[in-house]
Amino acid sequence: RKLFSKPLFLCEYSHAMGNGPGCLADYWDLIYTHDSFFGGCVWEFIDHACAIGDVYTNPKFRYGGDFGDTPHDANFCTDGLVYPDRRPHTGLMEYKQVIKPFRATFDQSTGTLTLTNLRYFTSLCDLDLHWKLECRGKVVANGSIHAPDIAPQTSADFPIAWDAALTDCVYLSVSMVQNTDKPWAAVGHEVGFAQFE
Repeated sequence: RKLFSKPLFLCEYSHAMGNGPGCLADYWDLIYTHDSFFGGCVWEFIDHACAIGDVYTNPKFRYGGDFGDTPHDANFCTDGLVYPDRRPHTGLMEYKQVIKPFRATFDQSTGTLTLTNLRYFTSLCDLDLHWKLECRGKVVANGSIHAPDIAPQTSADFPIAWDAALTDCVYLSVSMVQNTDKPWAAVGHEVGFAQFE
């Protein structure tokens, strides 16, 4: 059943108002499920506040009501992905992880890592995949896959060599990093990760 008959774009979503954005993965599960649902704009990017005190070395951010003003909207505008001085907070980290350009799954029975390219127009060849297996906090195996050439909207399988006897507290961590400089990220910048128990 087609949920949307016309293209849908959210001009605002994840409007957190004083708490912090959450449930972004729920939005993107829907976006990826329905072709006509093609994204949205997080409302909003920056917490809005006035800085008082030493605004360069130790700013104190104030919102509605902090100056004795009435009526006011309290912390209505503390709903961004970054603080007023542009320092990232947890909302931006969650957003980055949710919109990463790949999805990873791992089949433990076969030792197969499946990568899906979520992009629509380009491969994943500008990224390198790094993986490591940890047992009780100690790395027991690791490796890299340089520039996996996975076409847009397709998947590819990669064998991960590991000892199947290592079943006690074993975690596979996967990280995709830039292998070429881009205007938005330098070589080595992590664009996303996944972890499997």
